[in-house]
Amino acid sequence: LVSRIIKQFRVEFPLHLLFDISTPGDIANYIENTGNYNKIDLTQGEKKEYYPLSFTQKRFYILQFLDSQNISNNVPMVYQMDGELDKSKLEETFAKLIARHECLRTSFKMIGGEINQQVHQDVHMSIDYAEASEPTAKQIIHDFVKPFNLGQAPLLRAGIIKTGENRHILMIDLHHIVTDGISSQILTRDFIALYAGKKLPPLQLQYSDYSQWQNSEAEQARINRQGAFWLTLFGNGNRERLPVLNLRTDFPRPQVQNYEGVELEFKIDAPDRDSLNQLALQESASLFMILYAIYNILLWKWTHQTDIIIGTGVLNRSHPDLMNVIGLFFNTVPLRCPIRESKSFRHYLTDVRNMNLEAFENQEYPINAL
Repeated sequence: LVSRIIKQFRVEFPLHLLFDISTPGDIANYIENTGNYNKIDLTQGEKKEYYPLSFTQKRFYILQFLDSQNISNNVPMVYQMDGELDKSKLEETFAKLIARHECLRTSFKMIGGEINQQVHQDVHMSIDYAEASEPTAKQIIHDFVKPFNLGQAPLLRAGIIKTGENRHILMIDLHHIVTDGISSQILTRDFIALYAGKKLPPLQLQYSDYSQWQNSEAEQARINRQGAFWLTLFGNGNRERLPVLNLRTDFPRPQVQNYEGVELEFKIDAPDRDSLNQLALQESASLFMILYAIYNILLWKWTHQTDIIIGTGVLNRSHPDLMNVIGLFFNTVPLRCPIRESKSFRHYLTDVRNMNLEAFENQEYPINAL
């Protein structure tokens, strides 16, 4: 919403105004009384053989370079497909997806000590086919996720498992360097539309346009100005002042970080959810801010540490025309809001709200630069 307001009315519109201004009429009055915003427009960039990487892509390239067999940065998706499967239409759909989104036909190459990405015009992707029972299919799905070679496009693979009459499992695997959570939703949505024979409107922008824009001198200067907030929040580079979470564990931490473990899911009952939403309205906060405050307090209870850094993901799609583009825009924002034991929860929530709004208004500053 904020990015659409900025684009449509050419005004600076900080995120906190959505929480501070209560009615559409107040928003209209603010827009009328605010001068034009000189933010650089994101437009189609120059077509080149090689393009620079975005800040986040550089981070994921380095992670893969350090461990070429690492699959923790794979983004697998599995879907149940019921009904008759048309193999030729399936292959045609993936071909159209790859043609539509540049990131799905992009590879990465080191040239003169700099990492570059190359968008290929024609990329062929073969689809694996297998037949198996449901129990055997689980092993096939597990084995389907393999390391990617970032120097070879596409960084996308697909497979089909036939598990019964008119019953199939579709497997898709991508490397994180060309996708994120929103991109996975875009890919799924476009796949369903194209497989159904629908025509999609052309994209106004591609990821190469975004990476060129982000690496432009004017945009880098703007993003670097956001760094002042983060350096202040984290002690101007004094690593000794940064808190380290001392969470007790059942077993010693391994010397080398690994990614084994399990996910634990839980649901909040409707009455509790409604109470949390009511509190959010009363305090002009979001549900995320409230849950962050609760989580921070929980960690304080466990560790007796009042100063804890908690990372969270942000979409980082500041331009509305990027909402239909597949690529890696995701950034990690480290949140830090020390607890003061003398404060009530509502007073602490006010601190959390203010810190969150400032952090999200400066979300484009890359975590690897910090």
